[in-house]
Amino acid sequence: MSKKTGICCLILSVLGMLSSRPVMAGEDLKQAIEAYQGKQYKEAAVLFEKSLAGRKPDARTTYYLALSHFNSGSTARARQLFEYIVKNFPGSAEAGHSEKALGHWGGSKAGEPKAEATAESKEAGGSDTLQGRYKDKRLVISDTEYKREYDAIPEQSKIPLRSGTGGQYLLAGTVNGQHVYFRSGRKWETFVSLDDLKTLRLKAPTGPPDDTNKDDKTGKENPSWKSSLVIRVGAISRHVPVTVYTEHKGTPELGSAFFEDLSADFEGGSLLVTKKSKSAEKGKQEAIRDYQQEFASLPDQTEIRFRPGPHGHMLVDAKINGKPIQCMFDTGASGYFGFNHLREAGLPVPKGKPDDYASGWAGRPVPVWSMTVKATLGGMTREIPVKVAEQFDMRPLLGQEFLRDYHYSIDSAAGRMLLTKKTAMKTPPREALNPLYDVPCEVENDREYVSLGVGKASCGHVLIDTGASMTIISYPKAKSLGIEIPRDAPYLSGGGVGGSITFRQVYLDLSLGPIRRRDFPVMIGGNAGCAIGQDFMSGWRFTVDRERKLLRFFH
Repeated sequence: MSKKTGICCLILSVLGMLSSRPVMAGEDLKQAIEAYQGKQYKEAAVLFEKSLAGRKPDARTTYYLALSHFNSGSTARARQLFEYIVKNFPGSAEAGHSEKALGHWGGSKAGEPKAEATAESKEAGGSDTLQGRYKDKRLVISDTEYKREYDAIPEQSKIPLRSGTGGQYLLAGTVNGQHVYFRSGRKWETFVSLDDLKTLRLKAPTGPPDDTNKDDKTGKENPSWKSSLVIRVGAISRHVPVTVYTEHKGTPELGSAFFEDLSADFEGGSLLVTKKSKSAEKGKQEAIRDYQQEFASLPDQTEIRFRPGPHGHMLVDAKINGKPIQCMFDTGASGYFGFNHLREAGLPVPKGKPDDYASGWAGRPVPVWSMTVKATLGGMTREIPVKVAEQFDMRPLLGQEFLRDYHYSIDSAAGRMLLTKKTAMKTPPREALNPLYDVPCEVENDREYVSLGVGKASCGHVLIDTGASMTIISYPKAKSLGIEIPRDAPYLSGGGVGGSITFRQVYLDLSLGPIRRRDFPVMIGGNAGCAIGQDFMSGWRFTVDRERKLLRFFH
């Protein structure tokens, strides 16, 4: 008997029993049951989710929700819900039926890493990826569990750091009662290997791998499984998404999901971690639903006009909470303002103590306040989070959050940026890619990164930064590329979030797609990474296709 046939038989055997029991429900639940009985499973899943919002989940409604997801083809989400029922409603009829359903996947045992689904809602905009700031980020716990977990985190704690190889800092943690050191990773997921699981006395995941990566140099395949683990670092314990690789070099890598709603700053030989708020006002799934509703009200397309600033920055005329403010538009930055900007526009400034830190190329942390504002550009208004410092001597920044879930193309010569809602994009035929004009890029936290040719070498993870007037290579990266800084290389100063920073100017041969720059001025300095500035991209019209992960030049 196939897995699907076995589960379908189970569903049929309990459906009569479930539907005959009295329903303690509101209108959403009543409609959900009617949709389910009418075999409208996708609609039923949406309505069951709505009926559970804002109240404590019960076994019966959660079980109906799991069945709806299974019948609509969302088997990963169904499995997550069956596992939740077994864990939280032991001894119930629904738990017994859930255990039987899980048996068709090989079961779920306590203490064993298990596959978890992305906690997402699929109804808005016809896209599975309209999740706002949680786009492409797997969630593994319910809103109720998340709020309970967040409330248990101390308001402030210090985590000792240990020096690792290559100048990296390591964080001491525990998993399954076993001690382990983590290095900090840029990716959302935590990465471990099968050998790491053995060390932690955890069983390896069962079933076929969720993905298979291939090493570009050796061609060797490296299968991986999606899972989750409870990880404790210092006084903070969190249930986070984990990718288990067959092989993973070095120490386990702690993903950004662990700290994404916390403020972390280096203090001596420790990491000072502070909660951004005393309690979580809403869960992540609720935040996704709110975002989907807001996104549905936005226009399919809008045009933003900009003009070049004195250093090549993109200057735009914006409105913040209805007040006109001239801003720099920076695709590589989050919204950032100073008290001085808000006062000049007649807007109130935040009160109380700062709740976070921000840092830019200078690498120096600046205490900031978090705000949510309504930003208007080119006829479109979006509600976006921004950081506010006591003083910021440059023009305020807008960028990443305003672009979220829009494709954008920039025509520097015409001073025009076109934003197109990704759900309104017509799917073009899968034409063959042009290796010269179609450049692969990575998308991380709404920022795009490419590999830049530096002489005969390749410099990876370079930010496409429309807010940077110059092209930057950090000191560590310059050293790894073998770039020598002449003794007479001039010293230049740059400014931004975190204050000023001193660079050394060198001249290098650079290449990216169709762009070739010989003896091009490059700033070497800082430790915050590398960026392609407006000086490098000047004169080229390009678009970023985030779905296909391509930087595409017009030709």
